[in-house]
Amino acid sequence: MERPNGPISYEELRRFIGVPGIQLLDYKAEPTGHIEAVYSLTPDPNSPNATKCHQCPKPASFLQYTRDHAAQNFLIGICEEHAPEGYRRLREEKNYG
Repeated sequence: MERPNGPISYEELRRFIGVPGIQLLDYKAEPTGHIEAVYSLTPDPNSPNATKCHQCPKPASFLQYTRDHAAQNFLIGICEEHAPEGYRRLREEKNYG
């Protein structure tokens, strides 16, 4: 799957987060409707459909989901190299990696 750079539909979002092996690491929702979630996934560098990092062509190890106050969905892939330390720490705490 190519990395989406703009808003995506809920159906497109489900294609990304509905794959086997994806694990929810963190989720926060605000009364304004704003949602942030981080998922861990096992990258498959040999898959032509692998989600790529938004900063480089490497396979993503994390997905960052945002739903803004206007109910637009955004999703980006992040590889190990570009992932914030907090993402790796969350994955280790939950024993997903």
